[in-house]
Amino acid sequence: MTTVFWPDPRTRSRSTTAGGPAISGISLTDITRTLRRLRSAASAQLAILEQSSESAGPMTGAAVIELSHTISEIDAALGRIDDGSYGACHRCGAMIASSRLAALPATRYCAVCG
Repeated sequence: MTTVFWPDPRTRSRSTTAGGPAISGISLTDITRTLRRLRSAASAQLAILEQSSESAGPMTGAAVIELSHTISEIDAALGRIDDGSYGACHRCGAMIASSRLAALPATRYCAVCG
């Protein structure tokens, strides 16, 4: 598989591989799949917690808030993939390292800013 990298996040031009768009050697198709899987798991956990939250204490409420935030972050990352800005740090504009994106696919910031 041949990979062509995004030259500059500010250009928002997408590169492609045989498996779809890529960033720093990672397929955006794979990242999208991972994000959707993580979103599905978080949504399932949230549904379980919401059903049991009436009888549970404040810890369950905190978990519901955290899962809701996680889902929002995943949705935002999917939106950045769609609009071509995925992989650019929201603070400095530099490209986020592929190793960081692989570990934290919903991250908005590079290691320096985040």
